[in-house]
Parts: sequence; C-alpha cells; structure tokens
Amino acid sequence: MASLAVPSTLSAGKAEIEVSVTGAITHTSTAQVTVEAKSLSIFIQTDKAMYKPSQVGRWLHLYPQL
Repeated sequence: MASLAVPSTLSAGKAEIEVSVTGAITHTSTAQVTVEAKSLSIFIQTDKAMYKPSQVGRWLHLYPQL
C-alpha cells in the first residue's frame, strides 16, 4: 500500500493519476480518479488492538483543524 498526498490546490472533479514503478521491472499506469472534498475525519487510537467483552479501554481522540 502507498500513501498519496493530494495538493490542497486541487479542486473537486475528475483528475488523472499516473503511477510508475521501477525495480526489477518497470511499469507505468494511468487512471481517471474523482476528487471530492473531505467533510470530516475522525481518528481513534486505543491502547491495545482488541478488547474482550466488559473490558474498559483508554482512548485518544484528535480533531484536525477544519
């Protein structure tokens, strides 16, 4: 998986993305994508990956600058 930073100057609508991979082989692919404005994101981080029923967990919530 790879992360992609979308420029804040990119407006909503259709755009084209090109991905190039270079290594043992070289491959380039282009695709049409739809860019949409993000309305709200919530990120929740807990102190462990899984909880058993009736366990109490600690968690942290962050609100990004809107």
